Amino acid sequence: MRVAAKGFVDRAQPYMYRGDRWTMPSLRFVRCYAVRRSTAGSRAGERPVCVRGRNGNMLVETESGTRLVVLARHLRKLAS
Repeated sequence: MRVAAKGFVDRAQPYMYRGDRWTMPSLRFVRCYAVRRSTAGSRAGERPVCVRGRNGNMLVETESGTRLVVLARHLRKLAS
């Protein structure tokens, strides 16, 4: 799977990646932010959308700048 490096990080809505029992301990309970891209067509007034995969994955960036593809089910929204 190839992931394009393009996109911008939306720091307005933070998430916490909870992970599961197979997740590396250093990646559990990490604060991250959704990577967004402009919609196809880019008409005026359209909002950017999150980069999502077909199987429920989501592209996020941690506070350290690392981009990860994680299961969206393991993300929790935090109060901004």
